[in-house]
Amino acid sequence: MKTKKIPAIITVLFFSLMIFLTILARDIHNRMIPNVTVGRLTKEDFELERTLEDGTIIPITKQCIAVPKHMYDNDFLYIIVPGEKNGDQRTFVRKISLQVGAQNDKYYEITDPFFDMSQSFIMESNKEIQDGIEVYVRK
Repeated sequence: MKTKKIPAIITVLFFSLMIFLTILARDIHNRMIPNVTVGRLTKEDFELERTLEDGTIIPITKQCIAVPKHMYDNDFLYIIVPGEKNGDQRTFVRKISLQVGAQNDKYYEITDPFFDMSQSFIMESNKEIQDGIEVYVRK
């Protein structure tokens, strides 16, 4: 009698485990990939000098879209790109390069004529990221 119950108990335990893992699969997956926080670049003030024809130098404050120096200097310029993988909508990263100009204490001016200000940049990550990998965007 006991030998007939053992396969039934193992079968119930196996299917219970499969249901449990199926319910938590997305959460487990999101914990295994890099979790990132995103943000948009801001406009910052840059001090420039303009020289008039008579040689007079006039200081000018120019407000431009800027990238933080620590991101640019550490080559940490990644944007969020939506994509599809295995029939699901996922979030991937793409490494970009930017042309910069003027600078202040914390920022570089972006001089790239094709820069899209609506792009979401990765501000920080809990794991190392590379171009093209899937990430989970923390809210």
